[in-house]
Amino acid sequence: MLVSIAGDEATAADGYSVFCEQLWKSLPKFRFESSVRTWAYVLARRALVNVRRRDGKGPPMQAMSPSRLPDAVEQVRSSTRPHLKTTHKDALAALRATLSDEDQMLLVLRLDRAMAWDEIARVMGPDDADGPALKRTAAALRKRFQRAKDRLAEQLRGRAST
Repeated sequence: MLVSIAGDEATAADGYSVFCEQLWKSLPKFRFESSVRTWAYVLARRALVNVRRRDGKGPPMQAMSPSRLPDAVEQVRSSTRPHLKTTHKDALAALRATLSDEDQMLLVLRLDRAMAWDEIARVMGPDDADGPALKRTAAALRKRFQRAKDRLAEQLRGRAST
């Protein structure tokens, strides 16, 4: 989930390490108000947000010497997963990238992870949402999901007609 939302493996790996740290630190505070899965997605989402906020404030990247560039190119080329190389999936990824981070998260949780709307509302909604507030958040997220789907379908139709 982090890789699909972050868009690159380095940011996702940073998010995952922050997620793991937060998971262990907050485990004793888990109140069983939701499933462990939902709670873990909340932590993962927050970790990725924190990593993105932190980006640019960390240590500077080290420059690579030009003599090592061919080796780096070969490593990237050989480590790319085959299912990510297809033109269809590249086109869908490009379409998804046009959406906001929140809309991408919504698509991943609903389509890729098949989460129920109340679970998604717990992940993406305010921390204190429960009962009626949780239902309102879930309804708002369903509407947002429908709008995101409509935008993607419209963009897809626009690409097909060109």
